[in-house]
Amino acid sequence: MQLAFRVPPAAIIEWHETLRAYGVEILRGPTEIPDWRHETLFFRDPEGNILELYAEI
Repeated sequence: MQLAFRVPPAAIIEWHETLRAYGVEILRGPTEIPDWRHETLFFRDPEGNILELYAEI
């Protein structure tokens, strides 16, 4: 299962730093996807689900 949550653009970097500080498994760090006009961050929750934070850029 994958869940996606939209956040403000500046929040992607902040969340990445916070999640890393808590030892969360990062699957793909902040990545710009120009074709979609998104910046994304993928990580796993404690149950193994894939979560995505994305910002419209």
